[in-house]
Amino acid sequence: MNVLAIDVGGTHVKILATGQKQHREFVSGPTFTPQK
Repeated sequence: MNVLAIDVGGTHVKILATGQKQHREFVSGPTFTPQK
């Protein structure tokens, strides 16, 4: 089974997928809209 976990916070989005040791993170914020 493959799992993709996504944590959308107020300032960052964090992503971790099955088999990955490090999560990926990027900045979000008030200009981060569903269209992006």
